[in-house]
This record gives sequence, structure tokens and C-alpha cells, in this order.
Amino acid sequence: MVNLNKYLLSAFAVFAFSVPSAIAQEEENVEEVIVTGSRITNPNIVSSSQVQVVTAADIENRGAVRIEEVLNDLPQLAPGQIAQTANGSNGTATANLRNLGCSRTLVLINGKRMAPGTVNGGSCADLSQVPALLLKRVEVLTGGASSVYGSDAIAGVVNFILDDSFEGFKASATNSFYNHENDNGKLRALHDSYGYKKAPSSVTEGDSLKLSVAFGGSINDGQGHITGFIEHVNTNPILQGAYDGGACALSGGDAKCGGSSTIPAGRMYDFGYKKAGFTPIDTAVSDFGFDYKLVGDEYVDRAGTLYNYNPTNHYQRPQDKINAGFFSKYSITDKAEVYADVRFTKNQSPSQIAYSGTFGDLRSVPCYNANFSEQIYNAVCGNWTGMGGSHAPNFATGAEALAYISALNGQVADESIIAYAAPIRSLKRNVEGGPRTYATKYENITATLGMRGDINDDWRYDVSYQTSQVDYSEEIQNDLSITKLLRATNVINVAGVPTCVSVLDGTDPDCIPYNLFSGGLPGDGGVQAIHDANPDIQTYMAIPNFILGDSSETIFQAYVEGTTNVSIPGAPDAISAVFGYESRELESDYRPDASAQAADRTGAGGPIVALAGGYDVDEYFVELGVPVTDALNLEVGMRFAEYSTDQDTDSFKLGAYYQLNDDLSVRGTLQTATRHGSITELYRGQGSSLTDLDPDPCGTDPESGEGPTATLEQCRNTGLADADYGSDLKSPADQYNILTGGNPNLRPEESDSTTLGVVWTPSNVEGLTLSLDYFDITVEDRIGTIPAQTSIDKCLATGAATFCDLIERDPIMGSLWVSPGQIITTNTNVAETNTSGFDIIFDYTLNTGLGPVDIKGISTIVDTDTLIVLPGEPELECAGKYGSSCGKNPTPEFSGNYSAELAKGDFNYVLGLRYLGETDTLNSDNIDFEAKTYVDATVKYSWSENINFTIGASNLFDEDPVYTSSAGTAPGNGNTFPGYFDALGTYIFLNISVQY
Repeated sequence: MVNLNKYLLSAFAVFAFSVPSAIAQEEENVEEVIVTGSRITNPNIVSSSQVQVVTAADIENRGAVRIEEVLNDLPQLAPGQIAQTANGSNGTATANLRNLGCSRTLVLINGKRMAPGTVNGGSCADLSQVPALLLKRVEVLTGGASSVYGSDAIAGVVNFILDDSFEGFKASATNSFYNHENDNGKLRALHDSYGYKKAPSSVTEGDSLKLSVAFGGSINDGQGHITGFIEHVNTNPILQGAYDGGACALSGGDAKCGGSSTIPAGRMYDFGYKKAGFTPIDTAVSDFGFDYKLVGDEYVDRAGTLYNYNPTNHYQRPQDKINAGFFSKYSITDKAEVYADVRFTKNQSPSQIAYSGTFGDLRSVPCYNANFSEQIYNAVCGNWTGMGGSHAPNFATGAEALAYISALNGQVADESIIAYAAPIRSLKRNVEGGPRTYATKYENITATLGMRGDINDDWRYDVSYQTSQVDYSEEIQNDLSITKLLRATNVINVAGVPTCVSVLDGTDPDCIPYNLFSGGLPGDGGVQAIHDANPDIQTYMAIPNFILGDSSETIFQAYVEGTTNVSIPGAPDAISAVFGYESRELESDYRPDASAQAADRTGAGGPIVALAGGYDVDEYFVELGVPVTDALNLEVGMRFAEYSTDQDTDSFKLGAYYQLNDDLSVRGTLQTATRHGSITELYRGQGSSLTDLDPDPCGTDPESGEGPTATLEQCRNTGLADADYGSDLKSPADQYNILTGGNPNLRPEESDSTTLGVVWTPSNVEGLTLSLDYFDITVEDRIGTIPAQTSIDKCLATGAATFCDLIERDPIMGSLWVSPGQIITTNTNVAETNTSGFDIIFDYTLNTGLGPVDIKGISTIVDTDTLIVLPGEPELECAGKYGSSCGKNPTPEFSGNYSAELAKGDFNYVLGLRYLGETDTLNSDNIDFEAKTYVDATVKYSWSENINFTIGASNLFDEDPVYTSSAGTAPGNGNTFPGYFDALGTYIFLNISVQY
């Protein structure tokens, strides 16, 4: 817990030291200076770190209603959580610097840490909380910054600088949408060949409206200032069926339409007849390995029929968001200023995915089922020796029916029959209900109270207390209850009425029979008997799940900054210093309802695990700015942290800036950084989940007929029985079970980062600035998991217990997608990663006959991006690659973002160009990503001194993304990666802004 005595003592010491001195000093305005990467404000200390700046004008030119879309255009950032993901979305927006993950990217507002945006114990900030209208700029710093800011700054820092001293009034309205021509001939022909509905030839989708207001002014004759803001964003959803790329679930790269064998009419297949000891009487009626679908009231061979689940999935989630708040400051003395701010966000962004279904959670059906036709009964019961139960027996009373079932149990006990429940597995898509939805709502309030000022002419202080609270609710709709599914299919005739056995024995008096066996309709029509039972059967079967949660972070910080009396001989100034203390306390409480925790949802992959935990940390930090000569200064930083988890960490920084001459300067840093495990990484309970994987290499693809790609001996390494080799082991949706969970014994990650740069401002080329910076970041003891695909590949290749012990196959069918089959991926300190490369940034302003032109841009070259999964394992190179153990986000070796702006009279014309280099796949789909070039254009018109209009378009030429079946779930969506590519067509926006 937080040590309040330590808070009070630190606050009192700084207050007692500062206020009397402040009263005695001459009047002088107190102004906050924000320098990303340091708290030293001495103008003689030039930063040794590379900081990429995104200006308010850059954001305005993009016209985006969501700030993460602007950041993701920068080549230094990879996609995180975005609005264009559905399955795998948590309803937030995150920053992912150098593709090291949002948990290794520290996000600040005006130099102060943003709190975690979720309640499930993660550490990632939610960018939805940033008020864009007040943004002055965004600063992106590469390399470890833990010595300055503490844990999480492994990859670097994203600092949103807000204008908290705004004077006047301004308002902004932005309307935007996507326009796309569906003219992908290859995919449209593919949809025709499968008889699937094609996307419209042209679509205009995803309308968004953003309204923002900000105001500010002085109070009490300039002693104080208040700035307020409010913004509202409303975005309409986009469905995948509206686009060629999303109209079907691709398979084999982009060669064919795949889909799920959980089909609307219902699939029933052999789930262990031979292993149970049954034998067929007449193989012409049914035989081992049957695979049926329902047509009318009879079972026929499924013949590879699949369900196209893509069209109902969100390509873009809807959003309804309100941001509001204020910033204030007031000088209580000439040298002491109190400041306070409050920010509130309410964000609702539900996601929609395909219809639910039985998903194999129904694994047997009693042979007395009242809804079996005679043909179905014979196929799954009557034709099998050792099977008990007669066809649709009818009983006068419930008591007689229960006595019949009791007699069958007696026959099983005396071994006169093997069983009376047919071991058939149901894969029935519930198209008679509604698509699954995950309605998430976040409410966040962050408040800061602090005091800052001058101690004397040389020293300043800043003491602050920040608290952040996130409240969360989620309703999961239209998933089927496994408990009710099993009850609703255990049905027997009483007086000619199909009746749930659970009604007869009192277990569930409300049970309604779920008739999977009568009226199989053609195509995706579903089952007529279920349509006839609506809406009552849906109300009974599709129970909602509810999740509530809250999280909090409190930060107390106190530091002094100023100039010492110590200097290096011959130096132009004395050494500047910062001495500070910071204490943080984090808590999370994530509360799924009992049904969700019991995994009572079909297709969920396992329980939603509750979480309650937290920790606190005390940190001490020092920074030194050391002038050496007029041309050379050094930076030194160190931070020491003591965690309540009994972990101690330290971080260090050494930087230098040297002005070689008027044109050329060099800069560099050597830094260490740390990241303590998040609450979820430490304390989350173990539970099953789902992951996207290549088809099981030990099985035969039931759709293509392609056999195993691994040998029998290799597959034995994974625990597969010889009899199951070459059987159907493929998941209907290419999703496989994994076991996830926290580990309280995790050690903090450590990283070493090096940056070295050159800045050139040639005096003979006025207006040109060019910088070249090298970066190298190595993360050791990386907190993570052994990727499931890596465990499979390494187990097949080596048979090593390290990997093979993580694979647990289903004992009945040998699969990894049928519970209890799974791959263990719990957290551990396991991996080592390294990324290195170059950033080239330029800015050139020149005068032309048309008017002044500003040309600027950034290019990123990724030289290496390596991963060592386990100590002693070979290094995997991910630069220029994507997929498999390298993760889903592509890492091009070269990418860039460039713009040219011409000012002419009342107009500004902006032309932008974004480039993504090619990347090669490590997946089995053989779809490499070609290079992509996107062209953007914006026109700004100043109608008057106070009113401006802006119209623009991104992806002006409607460039299609690359589509691949391996995209899967987040960050994949709709057979592509919408955070990486411009997946939705041409983005068009109109903005009107007013300022007084």
C-alpha cells in the first residue's frame, strides 16, 4: 500500500523550503516547460535524444477523428488496438512504438503518465482519452526512458502536449466517411464460384461526426487561468460483407473461400464410436468417421459444406465517445502556483462478430431423443452394436420416462450395453438468433492537483498528486449457454410432447427443447424447427454474460530542478540537476459473472477469468545536465525503484550533444530501461483462450483433402496417437485452444538502448534541416509466452520436452481445438528481442513562384528485428517479415511518411505520401505483402480570420490492401490488417473550425 507518511513528509519538505523563499523573491511569472525525455529546463542543455514531432497542423491535415490513426501513419509505430478490429478488440486505442507492444510504450499527457486504460490488469494507456482540439503537438521519443519516467518506457515515449493555457474560444466539426470501389476481379470471381453474395460495386460507409469545443481565459487579473474542453465522437459501423476483401473468409492465402464447418443446417460427426467400442451393423447405413449435415429431417454427407461467417463481422466498430475536462492554475504567491486538472471520458465501442453456434460443445445425444427422425436414429444409434435406447419412445407420464432412463443406466452399469447416448458432435450455427456482440463501456476520470514554483533564482519545485479511476462494463450477447444446450437436447416424448428431461426431474423447469434435427433448410437458412420455436428458444438458450470492473492508479510525485554551484572548469554554465521521488499504486478488479467464469458459453474457448490484484512502487530519480563547452553538453540520469512485489530495479542514462559547427551536430544516448510485470501478467488466473494457427500439421484438411505435412514420428512427439494421424484435426475456424495465465514470480524486463544521430542544418541551404538517427533496443528477460506455433514447430522438429510438454491433445480425437486439447502459453521471462535501424527526418521550407512550400518527412529503415524464443534457441529474423513467431504485425525494412504544403493566399494545399515496404510471410499461406504507396491530399481555406474550412482525402486512389487468410483476429480483421494497410478505401473528410 501507499506510504502516506512518506507523501506528507515529502510534500511538507518541499512546501516548507519553497513558499517562504517564493514570498521573498521579486515578482516573476511561473511558466511550465515541457521537454520530452528530460525534466531539465536549462536552455544550455540541448537534448541528446531524437524526438519526432507531430504538429497540430499535421493532425488537422489528416482529418482523422481518432488520434491513433495519425500516430499509426508514422513508420516508428505499429498498429495496436484500433477501431477497425472486432474479434480481439477490447474497445480502446493504444500506441505500439517499434512494434515492441503497447505495454512497452509509455504514454504521457503534458509530461505526466497516463493511467492504464483497461480494468483487466494491463498497463496500456487508452488514447481515446486525449482531447485532440487542445493538442499543440505530439512528441515521440525512441529508446529507453525509464530513468526519467519509470517503468514501461522500454521502446520509448509518446507525449501529448496540450495547450493548457489556451486563451479564447474555438470549435471544430469534422464529418468523415470511407468510399470504396469493389473492383477486385479475382475475389469477386471467387465469391461467384462459391455462390456467395458479392459486395456492392461501390460503397460509402463508416460515417463519423466529431464535434469539439474549447475555451480558456485568465481569472482574477491574470493570477490564474482556466481552460476547458468537450468533444463528442459518433461513428457508424462497417460490416465486412460491404467489401470484396471481407465478403468471404479466405482460405489458402487468397486462393479460395474457406469458412467454418459450424454450419446453419447443423453438422454432426463421429466423435469416438470406435474408441467407445461400437461397431456398425450395416456400413451402407453409417460407418466410422461419418460427417453429416441436416437436410430436411435426414442426415446426408456434409461433402465439405462450410459457413461463410465473415459478412456480419465488424470491419469498423461503432463508437460513441464523450471527452470533457478542464485545466487550471492559480498563483497563490508570486513564486507558488497551484494547478489542477480533471479529464473525463465515456467511451462505448461495441464489437460484433459472427453468429454463435454449438461449436462442438454438444458431444453426445441420447438415442431416445424425441426429435430424431427414423433415418437419423438409424444412422447414429440403431446401426451400432452396443448402443441402447429405442427410437422416440412415448410415455404417458414423466415418471415413466424417468424410469425408462433409469433402466438404461442400469444396462450400462451391468454392461449389457455400452451406452445409450450417441457420441456425435454438433457444429450448428445459430443463424436463427442474432450475431454475437460485445457491448463495452469505459468511464475514466483523471484528476491532478499540484503546486509548483521557484525556490530561489536557481531552483524550482513541482509537487503533484494524480489519481485515475476506470469503470468498465461489458455485456456479451447471443452466445449460447452450454448448460442449457445440453439440457435442451436431452429430450424425451411425454404424451406425444417432446419434453426436456430436466423439466421432468426438476433440474430446470424452464427448459425448452432445442430441435437440431427437424427441417434443415438449404443454403444458410438454418433449421426450420428452431425458427418455429423463436423467440422463446433464443431467450432460453442465448443468455447474456456481464462483466464489471474497475481499476485505479495514484501517483504522488515531488521533484526539484535547477542549477547547482558545481561546474566543469571552462564550462559556460554550472551543472543542472533534478532530484525527485515518485510513488505509484495500481489496483485492478475484473469481475465476470458466474456463467462467464464457469465457461458456460459455446465457442468461448474457456472461462473469462476474474482478476483482483495490485502493487505499489517507490522510486527515486536524479538527472544531471552537464555543460562541458559551448558546443558540448552531457546528460546523466538514474532511477531506483522498490516494488511491493519484492522486486528492485534501476535504470541509467548517459547522453551527449555536440555542436561540431554551425551546420552539423551529433547526439547520442546509452540507456537502460525496465518494465515491471503488469497486474494481469502477474496475477491473472489460468484459463483457456483461443489463438489463430496454421492447420494442425498432423491432420488431413477435410475441405482440401491435403494430408499431414509432418511425419507420424514427428506427430508422436506432440502426443498424437497413431490411430489419429491423418484424421480431421482442423479447427472449423482455424482457432485453437491455448492456456493463458499470470505468473507472480516474473522478473522485471530489462533493456539496453543506444541512439546515435547527426543533425545537419546547412547554412548554404536556408530552411533545410536533416537528421539521421540510429537506434538499437535489446530487451532481455522479456515477459511473454512461448508462442503456440513455436511450440508446435519446435516439438515436431526436435521432440524437446521444453516444447512438447506444452502440447496437450484431446484424448478422444487427438485435436487441439476440442477441449481439453490445448497448448500452454502462460507467462514467463523467456524471450530476448532486438530491433535496430535508422530514422531519417527532414524539413525544408523554400520560397517558390507559387508561394512558400514546406516539405518534410520521415523514413525508417529496420536493419534487424530479431527474436530468441528461449535461451540457446536460434535467432529468428523478423525484419521484412510477418507471421508465425514474429507476430502478426508486418515489419517492413523500409517505410516512410512525407508531405508538401503550399501556402497561397487564403488557401493551403497539402500533398502527402505514405510508403510501406514489402514484407514476406512466415505463415503457410504463401502470401507476401507487396509494397504499398498511399497518396493523400488536403485543401485548407481561410474564409476569414476566425473561420477555416478543410477538406481532404487519404488513400486518394483507393488502393486495395493485401488480403490473406492468415490475418485472423486482432490485429487482423476481414482477411487483412486494417491498422497497417488502408483497408477501407478512400477516407474523405470535411472540417469547419472557428476560433476567437
